[in-house]
Amino acid sequence: KILGFRRPVFPRREVVSRIISENEVWAENNLTNISVHEEKKPLGLVEGDVPLKLAKDSFERLCLARWLPPALQSTKLDLIYSTSHHGRSLEMFYRCCSSSRHTITLMEVLGT
Repeated sequence: KILGFRRPVFPRREVVSRIISENEVWAENNLTNISVHEEKKPLGLVEGDVPLKLAKDSFERLCLARWLPPALQSTKLDLIYSTSHHGRSLEMFYRCCSSSRHTITLMEVLGT
């Protein structure tokens, strides 16, 4: 014992397995009540100095929003790096992205 604290007691494997199976049954019974099935909206878009090419279509932004965590689904996309404007340097890419908290990298494959 250190300063009167007890070591935490973790549940046995059987207890954890029982809880998981009970939650799976509950999830199947309440599937329609979960808000995950809400109609999603496409991500917003901030038009800047650099013209956008990727994710300009609202359908593409809607598909992208479905993959994001719920906390980020209402954010707006802001282009912070483009090879046509900033060049093709990895150093410049990192420099442009370093000041942003959350980033999504979209790439287009050309001429394969």
